[in-house]
Amino acid sequence: MEHSYIRIKNGKVVTLIRCRDSLRCRQRNNSESFKFISFREMQKVNKYNSNNVIGPIKYNTISKL
Repeated sequence: MEHSYIRIKNGKVVTLIRCRDSLRCRQRNNSESFKFISFREMQKVNKYNSNNVIGPIKYNTISKL
C-alpha cells in the first residue's frame, strides 16, 4: 500500500492509502483527474491549517478495463 496526497478543487488535501492498480482508470479520465502533490507540499498546507488535510482514506478500486 502506498500513500498519495491529492489537492481537490476547494484547496483541501486528501490523503489516500491505495495500491498501484487503483488509479489505472483515473488516468484515462481527463475531466476529473487528481492533482497529485508531494509530501512536503502537504506538510505546508497542514502547517497553516490542519483542517485542510483530510484522511487517510482507503482507496481500493479495481478498474474493469
